[in-house]
Amino acid sequence: MSSVVPRVLLAAVAVALAAVAVAFQLGWDRAHRETMTLLASTGLAVRQPDVAAIAASDPDPVRARLAIARGLLAE
Repeated sequence: MSSVVPRVLLAAVAVALAAVAVAFQLGWDRAHRETMTLLASTGLAVRQPDVAAIAASDPDPVRARLAIARGLLAE
């Protein structure tokens, strides 16, 4: 019976870690969608396609937004 408790605890930790990973991924997806919406709304993709490509391919939404801001500031 004593070996069941560590297994249950281990399973609970695994489920909690999986939930955190899913929440992180959902948050990242939302931030990426918002960044692409920002890119589309500024019209930067038409005027500066190289900057738009960098922003769209960057895996970090914060760096992508910085690239968009730099492109807009350069104009």
